[in-house]
Amino acid sequence: MGERWVAMLRAINVGTANRVTAARLAEIVALSGARHITAHLQSGNLFFEATGTREHVATALCLLYTSDAADEEDS
Repeated sequence: MGERWVAMLRAINVGTANRVTAARLAEIVALSGARHITAHLQSGNLFFEATGTREHVATALCLLYTSDAADEEDS
């Protein structure tokens, strides 16, 4: 069992361009191995359980999100 985390992702769903659904954010976070993921509305705020240090969790989220955003732009 991991620790409970809160991620407050900035600039998510601000304006009309590059919208990311709460469900898609949860999918991205799940790729890092996180579990019990809950998104707060479409705000970019996520609650989840994960193992590892703060740096590990933050790096995984950044890498996964930026990779996913790049994939979306390519399609």
